Amino acid sequence: MGIKREFLITNNEINISEKVLEKYNIAIRRRIKREPVAYITGKKEFWSEDFTVNQATLIPRPETELLIYKAIDFFKNKRINILDIGTGTGCILLSILKELNFSRGIGIDISSKAIETAKINSKNLNLFSRTKFKVFDLNKYNAGKYDLIVSNPPYIPSKDI
Repeated sequence: MGIKREFLITNNEINISEKVLEKYNIAIRRRIKREPVAYITGKKEFWSEDFTVNQATLIPRPETELLIYKAIDFFKNKRINILDIGTGTGCILLSILKELNFSRGIGIDISSKAIETAKINSKNLNLFSRTKFKVFDLNKYNAGKYDLIVSNPPYIPSKDI
């Protein structure tokens, strides 16, 4: 809606425009339909950074931060090459690269919209020069050699395994 939460909390007597009020009402209607807040706002905090999210990506989950922590702890002070399979928003790859300053990575996904979202996030985090994002089907991707391969695919119901 273009107004920061902190501003609204500290300035509760302000008048808002009809346009902003309509955006707010649309957001409320979407939430009533149980749409996740991250899809409504287009943002999700992960590893202390704001990531762009949309319907083409999964919403980063807090428990995934353990994967980031373990990777950083294992590879600290090393220069590594990372492959992120099913990259989505790119949050796993980008969070690791944010901490491992001399490392590089490639994120692959079958969704071109997800890849575009990951590229936006890499630019927003100033990591674009150390990342590549490509549309690939894993079954057709010649992975090459990587020091770390990460993936956090969507949950698959047990009956489908």
